[in-house]
Amino acid sequence: MNDDGEDLVEYEEAVSRVSNNIKSKVGKGWTIEVKNPFNTSRSLWTIKDGNFKYSIYQELMEDNDVDDY
Repeated sequence: MNDDGEDLVEYEEAVSRVSNNIKSKVGKGWTIEVKNPFNTSRSLWTIKDGNFKYSIYQELMEDNDVDDY
């Protein structure tokens, strides 16, 4: 995984595409939850109908919201 989080962005985009595909092919109301494989009590992403309810990437970016200068 890249230090700059690019891999997380790619995974997040893929999860979003899957959610949107389910919404368009099956209908609304389906929730996808991607679990942490090392700690399955924690989610990496939770998304419903293309809208993230939880995103590890967004949480990490909020925690890292520090000026670089």
